[in-house]
Amino acid sequence: MGIMFGYQNFHYTGKGRLTLNGNDSVISLIADDRLVTGIARVTFCYLNRPFIRMYSGIGIGLTIDFGRVTVNGEPTSERKLWPGGELTLMGLRFGRAFGGFLEFGFGSYGILNAGLSYKFAD
Repeated sequence: MGIMFGYQNFHYTGKGRLTLNGNDSVISLIADDRLVTGIARVTFCYLNRPFIRMYSGIGIGLTIDFGRVTVNGEPTSERKLWPGGELTLMGLRFGRAFGGFLEFGFGSYGILNAGLSYKFAD
């Protein structure tokens, strides 16, 4: 069992047309979403050698969305709490205590993930 943390930043800009009570107006929109995710997961090892490990896994956790939207120059911000999850179809980890990993799956972290990791104990 392990715990993973992730950070994602999404930025959107655009213009659109808004119709209220028969009046058309053009709006400009800037949106930023900063997502912080923590997931506890269980992995199933297929290959466990001293320097390489191949695995699959499943996890569940939470995502905090620190959102900020600016519409026509007026900023608003809000925080949202979302359920998080990850299904790792195949993962490879290289190294002993300190190492790197590459994963393919889907969920809160996307489709392809890579990063650094540290194992506190075997």
